[in-house]
Amino acid sequence: MTTPSWTTYGGSPERLGAAETESASLQRAFVLPLSGTVTGQVLSSGGLFYAATNAGEIVAFDADGTVLWRDDVGQLAHTCVQLNGYGLVGTGVIDQAAGILYVADAFGRLHALALATGAEEPGWPVRMFTDYRRELNWGALALADGSVYVPTASYCASR
Repeated sequence: MTTPSWTTYGGSPERLGAAETESASLQRAFVLPLSGTVTGQVLSSGGLFYAATNAGEIVAFDADGTVLWRDDVGQLAHTCVQLNGYGLVGTGVIDQAAGILYVADAFGRLHALALATGAEEPGWPVRMFTDYRRELNWGALALADGSVYVPTASYCASR
């Protein structure tokens, strides 16, 4: 049996969010201690899971809750109190063919992390925008034809 993957927000490029499981059969198997809050979707590939937090922590773990690696991209203190800190708030995206997890941090950087180790790929991170105190990746990254698309918005926009 092939292990299903969930490599992008909603589980597919169409972002349908469809998963084939009986909700009555779901139960908690473990508690994963994380710094911060998971505000994006947990992704999976090859039987492993990847969670990112608003504290800037990325964790790879298996179905038993065994942590394989952790990385920390930092957390931005901001006057907007919508969240209790800004590290990684959007959902990343996995390129299974390349074996890379892409995540966008609150400092305007796009990271490319090796799925197996969490090591940053050579030449990464790349700067997406310079005014990171005004712009943030709030949404889910998308992967299409070898390019990563990053949605941005402002902090605490009230107008």
